[in-house]
Amino acid sequence: MPVLDWIGKNAVVEHAARVPLHLLVSDDDVSSDPASENLIVEGDNLLALRALLPRYAGQVKCIYIDPPYNTGNEGWAYNDNVNSPEMRRWLGDVVGKEAQDLSRHDKWLCMMYPRLVLLRQFLREDGSIFISIDDHELAQLKILMDEVFGAANYVEIFSWYKTETPSNLSHKTKKKLEYVVCYQRGGFVGRFNGVQRSSASDNPLLKPQNAIKTLCFPAGSVRTNIKGSDMFAVGIYGTDTNEIVLEQDATYSGGIFTSEVVMTGRFVWTQENLKTELNKGTEIRIKTAKMIPSYEKTAYAPEVPPNVIGSDEGVGTNENASTDLRQMGFDFDYSKPVSLVQYLINMVCEPDDLVLDAFAGSGTTGHAVLAQNADDGGNRRFILVEMEEGVAAPVTAERVRRAAEGYAFTGTAKTELLRERLTMRTLKRMPEVLADAAKLKAEHEARFDSFAEKVEKEAYVLYGIQDVKETRPGLGGGFRFARVGPPVLDDDDRLNPAAEPDEVARLAFYAATGKTAALPVAERPPLPFVGYHGQQAVFVLGLHAGGDGQADGDTLAPDGVLTTAVLRGLRERAGGHAGPCVVYGAACRIPSSDLSAHGVTFLQLPYALSL
Repeated sequence: MPVLDWIGKNAVVEHAARVPLHLLVSDDDVSSDPASENLIVEGDNLLALRALLPRYAGQVKCIYIDPPYNTGNEGWAYNDNVNSPEMRRWLGDVVGKEAQDLSRHDKWLCMMYPRLVLLRQFLREDGSIFISIDDHELAQLKILMDEVFGAANYVEIFSWYKTETPSNLSHKTKKKLEYVVCYQRGGFVGRFNGVQRSSASDNPLLKPQNAIKTLCFPAGSVRTNIKGSDMFAVGIYGTDTNEIVLEQDATYSGGIFTSEVVMTGRFVWTQENLKTELNKGTEIRIKTAKMIPSYEKTAYAPEVPPNVIGSDEGVGTNENASTDLRQMGFDFDYSKPVSLVQYLINMVCEPDDLVLDAFAGSGTTGHAVLAQNADDGGNRRFILVEMEEGVAAPVTAERVRRAAEGYAFTGTAKTELLRERLTMRTLKRMPEVLADAAKLKAEHEARFDSFAEKVEKEAYVLYGIQDVKETRPGLGGGFRFARVGPPVLDDDDRLNPAAEPDEVARLAFYAATGKTAALPVAERPPLPFVGYHGQQAVFVLGLHAGGDGQADGDTLAPDGVLTTAVLRGLRERAGGHAGPCVVYGAACRIPSSDLSAHGVTFLQLPYALSL
């Protein structure tokens, strides 16, 4: 498999394996609901992801990120340029003098690699990641994803119609597409869901090879457009190979049989299946005088999504996203539309899944999760990370708050009044088209505040514009807001006293097992027991609650020292556990040979937390 190389790669590969652990500090003043399972984090996304791993590793079903495209554009709120001061400082710290020789592509790869390595660890085995990108870094991203996620886990490069009105700046092509690169963690064998399509195809309830049976259709369950009640006398209807006998006459009024209809024929369904379908809302119709009943499948299961995403899938453009944000009171260009992220989430997510976005920007992903929950009654949760202080609270969090709680909207609404496709024939009769437009303007002058005439999608369109002042209803939900705080360990590898005992226990469990603690704090035994990983029990000794006393239940070894008596007490605390153990503590008084004999691994605090 081809492997991508670039200046600084060795340094960032090493750095990805030793990103320091930081605490997360909640801010209830910015949070809309401090107890919410939805989380918005302000801070460097590399440090934020490392801080979140012990709590969320292996739990995320869908990751969507919209990283900087590396176009060199510095004129918008989320700096799309890896030459930013923050990135230069980071590269100087991580890559060193080599950073002076980096090209823009090298810097972008140095930025992306460690973040992708961490993001992969968040995904469930059946999880998927979607990455928005354009052609500046598409080729590099594809090879980088092959390396981090594995080429066998590539799913698709979706093409998305980002605009209906592309720029004319290029003399070669008009750019209408951007891309969404999709990979999976490796264990997802199911299908991706696209939009749910409708079909008006007839499905006859008769088949020549079936056995003859009688079905009783309740009153009102059969409809027909055939006129004339004389057609429904008792008798034999249908073709020679597929006849049907109407055994009991039924009153017919206004397209509906108003009393029971009894038919004998070679039916597809049994009486029980007919009842089930009618309870689901399936409508039975008779469309010809041959009296052959049929049904229409008005909705199928969602289809597999196409690799081109646009209006046919109900997905909007960048222009739609900008309009939506302005209506919510934000001036933030180049955000993705909610409909795009909602469409991607719906491809892979069930109603209770967790969604992560490490480049949150204006908060579109959080908005999309709330919108999808409102659509189907789900309880999906989100984690958003935004590094810019001037964006995270005033834009990301505030946008999600307004989406959840509702907001006052002052703006415009447009109604299409006329659309004429611009063919050669239309162009010849353009004066007539404009005259029709003038008549429509006069006819609707009192209804609209103004009119707009545009050429779009190769058509002339007349819109009526109305000024709108209303309150948009909220979608429901809330979020907790936090910031990346100080390191868990200081420069001398001492444990930060601000670290809560339960948080340290969670970090220790993750450091020992690479997994998150299976039980929430409220459901597990008190410290020093943390949890099980397979047959292995994990304990942490000597934790104290903020220096004000022992952590709840930790009376076995308040000094954090492991002795034979303490080990015996730990096994009793874990219900007589006799299997292997990992024990964190300040010191160990048991010889290493005895530890091995008892299946115990001792890890010294706080140094082992940096692993």
